[in-house]
Amino acid sequence: MELLQKLYKISSHSGHEKAMQKFIMDYCKENITELTIVKDKIGNIYVTKGEDKTYPCVVAHMDEVHRKNKDKEIIVHNNVLLGIDCKAMKQTGIGADDKNGIWVALNLLKTEKVLKCAFFVGEEVGCVGSHQADMTFFDNVRFVLQCDRKNGGDFITEASGVELCDKDFFERCEAAKFGYKVTNGLQTDVVTLKEKGLKVCAINMSCGYYNPHQDSEMTRFDELKNCLALCEHIIKTLTEVQPHTYERRNAFGGGFLNGFGGWDIPDHLDWRERSKRIKKVAELEIRDDYSHLIRLCPDEDVRLYLKRKYQFLDDTFFIDDCIDAYSNNEQEF
Repeated sequence: MELLQKLYKISSHSGHEKAMQKFIMDYCKENITELTIVKDKIGNIYVTKGEDKTYPCVVAHMDEVHRKNKDKEIIVHNNVLLGIDCKAMKQTGIGADDKNGIWVALNLLKTEKVLKCAFFVGEEVGCVGSHQADMTFFDNVRFVLQCDRKNGGDFITEASGVELCDKDFFERCEAAKFGYKVTNGLQTDVVTLKEKGLKVCAINMSCGYYNPHQDSEMTRFDELKNCLALCEHIIKTLTEVQPHTYERRNAFGGGFLNGFGGWDIPDHLDWRERSKRIKKVAELEIRDDYSHLIRLCPDEDVRLYLKRKYQFLDDTFFIDDCIDAYSNNEQEF
């Protein structure tokens, strides 16, 4: 738990990940042998431990949404960790999203004989690091695991309309033994890697944090340890490459698949007409989602969620325009 508390104390707001980069690189050099560390020009870190024909692979992101808080202290109460702003005397965020994932990766680097890990910058502001990832790093990996999901039992096999692995991967991982269940998720680094051509199964899984992006964020340490145990089990069990290729579905580029997301767009239409139809359906769905979610969450959070949900449209300005048009109409009435 000491390592986790150290990670929580490091400020790594998006675009300001230098302290976390230094900590990860120093920790690896001081605690792990037989490894190679490379940092690219935008700050992504690639770690390779041991030598083998193929490697299990774990990825995490180094940034957090919370701003620097020099008055933050980490409180441990039984099995729960949270942050307290000792000056303002209130709870504050700890960046468990995705420092919990970093904790898992660093622990695996200490215990596994062979492993690859990638640590990305800027996930919280659009997966900046993974969008510019060195994809040759993943040429000889067996699969890719990411621990960047809230709560304790979600096993993400599809996110933001992107299929991450085949239907049987969950069973091969035996994740149900650890209390996990298959569900869908939102945009994160493994989604971007699949879109960039990653040819193996990938997943995102819960790692014990709750209330992400909020001052009330906290971690259940038993669920985080369970996530680590599942990763160890997958690495031990799946010793062969787990092939999987995602077929890109681009709505506005004319390559949109009929029926995706329940949108029935006739195949006989040319790409221009299909694009018009898709935009009309998307506009209605985005406005409907926004009208429901805005009652529960701040506008900024709702917009971020919808941009991730509809990222396959490849047009964030269109999403903002749909929301703005809806908001303006509501104000008129």
